Amino acid sequence: MTAVAERTNAWAGKFAARERQAVWIEQLRESGFARFSALGFPTVREEDWRFTNVARIAKTCFESAPPITADADALVPFTKGIRLVFVNGQLQSPAPNLQGVLTTGVWNGDAREHLGLHASIETNAFVALNTAFLGEGAYVHIASEAAIAEPIHLVYISVPGDTPAVSHPVR
Repeated sequence: MTAVAERTNAWAGKFAARERQAVWIEQLRESGFARFSALGFPTVREEDWRFTNVARIAKTCFESAPPITADADALVPFTKGIRLVFVNGQLQSPAPNLQGVLTTGVWNGDAREHLGLHASIETNAFVALNTAFLGEGAYVHIASEAAIAEPIHLVYISVPGDTPAVSHPVR
């Protein structure tokens, strides 16, 4: 067994057991996993990673972060404006929308043309792995020439559990 396979096989079972989503998302996820399988985790022999040893990450058996319901106002009391708060990868409150000006929320057909375009899976194994397991994510669309008076906050909170956990946020 190759070193790449040894470090990626643990993720193959998790990938096979994932909850299915829309066909276009599944195609993106499958291409992400195929690329992650080919790349494997980076090593210190690679120029971009020569100062970062990710061996402990590669050897750790991560589980999906458990869903946790939380009060977004209590978690992020000092942010004013428009907020999308995710805890362990799950959106905590309905996404705000301003008719004709701002649309936010989890994936829908509007996000299709943008999802997976701004971070390449081709050379970064972590981007490929994140793409393979992407779950809920934020989609924010501001109408052309619209002015939003308030800041827009995308807040991602991870709550530790008893075992190593991972969520795969995409924005």
